[in-house]
Amino acid sequence: MTFTDLATITAPTTITTPIMESLHDGSRSTRSPGTVIVGPGGIWIAERNEKRALPTPVYGVKGFVEWQTDRARKVPHGVWAQSTALIAKLVNENDTMAVTGLHGCTSVIVASKKAIYMSHLWQVPSFESFQPWVTRENELAITRDQIIDPLIHGAGAEMPGLISYTGAGEAFADDTEPVIIIVTPRKPGAAPHRDVWRRLKFPEKVNIIVQILQNYIQQSGPNTEVEPLIVDYVASTDPDKAAREDAISGKVLFQYDPAQAMVPEPRKPCRSYQQAMFRLWVGDAPTPALEKSWRALPEQIVSRHGKRVIPTAVCQQRSTRAAGGKATKGSVQ
Repeated sequence: MTFTDLATITAPTTITTPIMESLHDGSRSTRSPGTVIVGPGGIWIAERNEKRALPTPVYGVKGFVEWQTDRARKVPHGVWAQSTALIAKLVNENDTMAVTGLHGCTSVIVASKKAIYMSHLWQVPSFESFQPWVTRENELAITRDQIIDPLIHGAGAEMPGLISYTGAGEAFADDTEPVIIIVTPRKPGAAPHRDVWRRLKFPEKVNIIVQILQNYIQQSGPNTEVEPLIVDYVASTDPDKAAREDAISGKVLFQYDPAQAMVPEPRKPCRSYQQAMFRLWVGDAPTPALEKSWRALPEQIVSRHGKRVIPTAVCQQRSTRAAGGKATKGSVQ
C-alpha cells in the first residue's frame, strides 16, 4: 500500500498490510502490518507497538487529538452557565476523557494514580461579566458561587464536588499523588513569557482556585502542598460558532492505560511488574502537558495484557544456561 492509496482513507483506520515508507535520505523502510493507524486524507496519526500501548501521534498532533477526542467521553456543557465535570476511577481497562469547546472557558483537572476529574467552567459569567453594573465584589461572589462552591461541594448530578474524594482511601487522597492542572485562556496579545501567570487572561480568579484547591488536595510527605500545573491556550476567534467550538485549541485529552508496559524489578531483573500510565494533551501542543507512570495498583492489574518486558542481558544469559541444562533457575518470567 502506498501513501497515494492512504490518501483515499476517510476515517481512522488500522493498516493491515505492510507499508513502504520513503525516508528523507532517499532510502525506504517497511512498517509491519497492524502497527499504523491512519486518519482522513492519509495523515499518519498514531502507531502501536508492544512497548507503548497508548496511541501516540506520529505525523500530526492535530489529527491525533481530534481522533482520540471523538472517541472519548466528553465533559458536558452546562446550561445557564452551570459548571460541569466528570470523574472516573482508573481501573484495569483503558480510558479516555476529554473537554472540548474551550474558547474562553476554563477546565480544572485533578489526576491521580486512582482517578481523573475534568471540568468545564464557563467564561461568562463565572470569570468575567460584560454588565456595567457588576462590581469587583459582585464578580468575586459570582466566582465563589459559580466556580469554587461547585468544584469543592458539587452542584447536582453533572457537577460532582472534589471534597467527597479527598479523604483517606479515596480517589484523591494524599497517597494517590494527586496533581492539579488548570487549562485557561491566554490574555489576547500577551507576549511570550516564561512566567505563565503573566500571560493569563484571568490570573486573579485562577489564583483563587489554586489556593482553595490546595486546602483540600495534598500529597503525602514533607511537602504536602500540590504545585499546580497552569496551561494557557489561545482562544479561537473564528466568527462561526460551530467552527470556534470545534477548534483544536479548545480540546483537552486524557488517556489512561493500566498496562502501558512491563518493567523489570530493580533488584530482580528477571521479574517484572505492570506499569500504568496517563497522558494529558492540550490543543495541538507537540508533547503532552503531563505524563505520569506508576506501579499498577491492585484494582488496575490486567490478567492478560500480552505485554512482555524485554529480557536484560543477565536474564538472557541465565535463560540460555537453563536451556542448555546447566541451570534451572533465573529463566525469564
